[in-house]
Amino acid sequence: MDRFASLILAAGEGKRMKSKKSKVLQEVLGKPMLFWVLDSVEAAGALETCVVCGHLKEQVIDAVKDRAKHVVQNDILGTGHAVMQAADFLKATAA
Repeated sequence: MDRFASLILAAGEGKRMKSKKSKVLQEVLGKPMLFWVLDSVEAAGALETCVVCGHLKEQVIDAVKDRAKHVVQNDILGTGHAVMQAADFLKATAA
């Protein structure tokens, strides 16, 4: 199997959820949605993972702890912009 890194986009605001909790930390079947994704990329063999966080970033960073690196998208300007925030991570893991 090829070696790979993963990038998880978790910066969105989730306005329609009307919650004080980050949308990626909302629970599904007793576990934050973000953890389902982290578990999946770890099980698939990702060597490193980076989470792009933005809205309520402190919650996300605290939840992720050492399971992944993180970068911050200070201005929430869409998916392409979120990926651009992880450019250094992507370059470092592409080698």
